[in-house]
Amino acid sequence: MADGRLFFHGMGAGTGRKATNMRQNPRVSLCFIGYAKTDEAGMDVDYVSVIVAGDVVEVKDKAEKMHLMKMLMARHAPTQDSKKAVADRELKIEAVTGVYEVKIRSISGKAKDAAYPAFFGRQRPQSKS
Repeated sequence: MADGRLFFHGMGAGTGRKATNMRQNPRVSLCFIGYAKTDEAGMDVDYVSVIVAGDVVEVKDKAEKMHLMKMLMARHAPTQDSKKAVADRELKIEAVTGVYEVKIRSISGKAKDAAYPAFFGRQRPQSKS
C-alpha cells in the first residue's frame, strides 16, 4: 500500500501467465493473511485475513515505477539504501519487472477466534444487531 493505493510487482517482462491473464481480464482478487496460528491437535487455524478485489493496471510511467520499486525495497530491506539499490538495478527493472496497481473496488476481511485479539491487541467489537 502506498498513498492509499495497492501495488504489486512481478518479473518476466510481462510474458508470464499472471501478466497474460491480467491483460485478458483485469479483474483481480488478492488474499492477504495477516496472522495465522495452527492448532494441530484440533486440526484448526485461527487467522486474520483480508480480500481485496479490483481492476489491475500496469504502471507504465518509468518515474512512478522506479519510485514504487524504491518504496518496495525500503519496506523489505529497511537497513539498505533503496535509492542506490534501484539505481543499480534500473535497467533490469525497466526491462523485466512489471509493477501493477489494483484499482480497489472492495475490501473484506475476517478473523477467527483468538486471532482477533492476537493480531489487533484488543477484543473484537460487539456486532450491531
